[in-house]
Amino acid sequence: MEELCKEHAEDAVEFLSGLLGDDTAPMKERVEAARQLLDRGFGQPVSRVLMASVGEGNQSPSEMSLDQLMQKAGALLEHQGDIVDEQ
Repeated sequence: MEELCKEHAEDAVEFLSGLLGDDTAPMKERVEAARQLLDRGFGQPVSRVLMASVGEGNQSPSEMSLDQLMQKAGALLEHQGDIVDEQ
């Protein structure tokens, strides 16, 4: 399946490029074509990440010692990939 998709990649990019430059196409479709081209050319933008405090204390990083920062970093790495609901 991957090979089949790769065989049509050039046609797909040409199609999206054509749609992007088509003044008669609905703006919503042109914007989506631009988004798809940019996402594939440059990668998707980094999503915002909600940083949660791990452990006790609400010190800002500038108030923490190097040891405290390393402990927080280690704790965050242990939980990377955990899903947290933004509220």
